[in-house]
This record gives sequence, structure tokens and C-alpha cells, in this order.
Amino acid sequence: MTLPRWVTSPHLASILAVFIFALNYVVGRGVRDDAPPYTLGFFRWAGAAVILMPFALRGMRDDWAALAGGWRAVAVCGFLMPVVGASFAYVALTTTTAINASVVQISLPVFTILIAAVALRERITAPIAMGCTIAGLGVLAIIMRGDPEILVGFRFNPGDLLILFAQLGLAGYGVLVKFAPRVKPLSLVLALCLLGTIYHLPFLAWELANGQFVRPSWAGFGGLAFVAVFPSIGAIFFWNYGIERLGPSRSGIYMFLMPVFGAALAHAFLGETLAWYHVLGTGLIVSGVMLTSWRLGSDSR
Repeated sequence: MTLPRWVTSPHLASILAVFIFALNYVVGRGVRDDAPPYTLGFFRWAGAAVILMPFALRGMRDDWAALAGGWRAVAVCGFLMPVVGASFAYVALTTTTAINASVVQISLPVFTILIAAVALRERITAPIAMGCTIAGLGVLAIIMRGDPEILVGFRFNPGDLLILFAQLGLAGYGVLVKFAPRVKPLSLVLALCLLGTIYHLPFLAWELANGQFVRPSWAGFGGLAFVAVFPSIGAIFFWNYGIERLGPSRSGIYMFLMPVFGAALAHAFLGETLAWYHVLGTGLIVSGVMLTSWRLGSDSR
């Protein structure tokens, strides 16, 4: 049975990954009082590893030689994605809103393009620059909240800065994963989950030593269950597939949709403010993504 072309589209996979990433921010913000950030991160990767093991352990054994041969790239990816890109974001969401986190995430395509230009010698073409500029104007409209004077005294709070740093980790992962060993997708994801679990142990110990525990609530346990399945397994599969088929720069462009999804989800579930400038910014961001994707598709033919 042949699947419809749109089902296997790397563009659709990239969009689904970004949607889950945005929902992950909303969940992280929503359960901030019920689940400490590093505990949330630990259970995200440990839970995902437990879920994946019955399906991926045999394949991982077959791929062990390849994984061991490329251990440097795998080890660094296992830190950049689970710790810097994920748990640092959970920490940031204790002091910033989900909408702000989604807006700051817009820096990811820029970092990805710059890192890829250096590491992979990818060319920054005019269509990419044009699409990024239009989408960037959309982000600017959201940051300004419709008032140009806000730019003069605008300052990121610590959460915004930490989200920005997390994007450096995700951008580095998006480029470095291209150098990871060519193994079964499940093998690589399981390796990342196991490494993420190990890397989180010192942070988890620090939280527990400071008396930070998960509250016995639906929000706390529900948050742990969500992060163990959707952002850890589903989003990474979609994101890796998009990177493999499109390259880090082209797949990274879809991160411009983060403010779109983030604002809508944060308004719906957290009651965060959705204003006219979010709508304006959304229109510009979508236009920039569509222009860049269309021109890149034309250039590749």
C-alpha cells in the first residue's frame, strides 16, 4: 500500500514537530507549580527511554558498533537536545510566559542557518534571507506589542535569556545530528533518551536536595506523562525526519511557526493575552515561511 505523498512530507513532519514543541512550552508553563523543571526533564527522557526500549533495544544492539564509532556526536547531541534545549527551557518557563518563550524561539532558524553555514558550508541564499526577514518582522510586531516605543527600553527577563540560550543548544543539535551515525531512527532516539536521563541525574539530585518534589496532582503527573511521550518521542522523530530530508536550514525555517502555535495554545489553555499584533505577526511569519519554503523547493528542482 502506497501512502499519500503528503503523509510522508518532510514539510508536514517539521510543522508537526514545531506544534508539539509549542505545546510542550504551554505544558511546561502550566505545571510549573506542580513539577520542578529538572524533574520534568528527567522524567521526560527516562519515561521515553522506558517506552521505547521494547521496540528499539534489539535494533540498538545491532547498531551498537556504529553508535560507538560515532560516540562523540551522539554524546554531544544527547546533551544539547535533552538538557540545553529542553530542561533549560523548563527552567525558563518558571519566570517567563509560554507566549514569550515561543517568540524568543524564533531565533532558532537564525542560529541554525549561521551554524550550518560554518559547519556544513551551506549557502545563505536570497530566498532564505527574504523569508527570514519577513518572518522576523512578524516577530518584531509581537515583541513590540504594537508600540514602537517599547523597543527603546525593552529588556529580556532571565527566563527570556535562558530560552534564547536554549535555542543555541537546539540549533547546534540540528546541525550536529547530521554527523550522527547512520543507524535506525529508533536506535538514535533511544540513545539520546538514555544519555538525556544520565545527564539529568546531577540536576535532579540538586532539586531533590533543595526540597523540590512533584506535587501529587493531575497537573503534575499529567505533565510528566505528556513530556515522556510527545516532545521526547513524537517531536524528535518528526524533527529528525525533517532535518534528514530538508537539511537543518530548511527544516529550521519552520520554527518561525512557534509564535503562531505558542500564542494560540497559550491563550486557549493558560489564558495568556492574545492581541491584534499577535495576529499581524502571525500573518507575516506564515508568509515568510511559505515564501522561503516555496523558493527553496523551486531552487532544488
